[in-house]
Amino acid sequence: GLPDLPPNVEWPRRDGVPMEFVAQIRLAAIAPHDSENALPHAGTLLLFYNSQWTTYDQDEDFDACRVIHFEGPDSALLRADPPTIQWRAEYDDKDRPTPFIHGLARLTFSRFEMPPGGVSPFISRESRLYQIWQDFHCEYSATWSAVPNGKTYVENHLLGYVDAQDYVGAHKHGTHDRALLQVDSDDAADFQWGDCDRLYFILTDEQLAARDFSKVRLYSLLG
Repeated sequence: GLPDLPPNVEWPRRDGVPMEFVAQIRLAAIAPHDSENALPHAGTLLLFYNSQWTTYDQDEDFDACRVIHFEGPDSALLRADPPTIQWRAEYDDKDRPTPFIHGLARLTFSRFEMPPGGVSPFISRESRLYQIWQDFHCEYSATWSAVPNGKTYVENHLLGYVDAQDYVGAHKHGTHDRALLQVDSDDAADFQWGDCDRLYFILTDEQLAARDFSKVRLYSLLG
């Protein structure tokens, strides 16, 4: 759908090309599940994705995403009109309307336990646990799944660990990196990232503690 933007905030762009809107999160809905106070408990987070440069733009040196934290009330937000332009992406054979507007999906939240991924800086290579962790994770990760009874492979979550074997290179800062949001390819929201891949919005624990969302990085398996 379309985002509700703060007053005087324009739709994020990269080099004049509008980004895709991914999610709008009312932070008051997070508060009952955020016992560690990792996120603000008031206002709104809006997340956008720069899809135009695909895998060559997934690094903190590039403007691959934008996260807006609005601290004001919902009543101050304004429904945005998408600034549609014609754009030919790297692998397109013709111009297409940009940004792509995804389908509507309602978010609900619940708290769940989550172990580090099969390959992760949180499991030291020097530890005996490292020798069996990848097999253990593959065998039992469904036990910790946010999806009841493992009925689907779709895994969307706030915070926690990067739910992959770190091929996305998401831990440039080792154990100081944190997952802000993992967004799966999901028919419920008309999300299709590459070939049924995922988007990972990442920031450091220091940035998270400071509520600084200006340096969020985006990684994916789109290659």
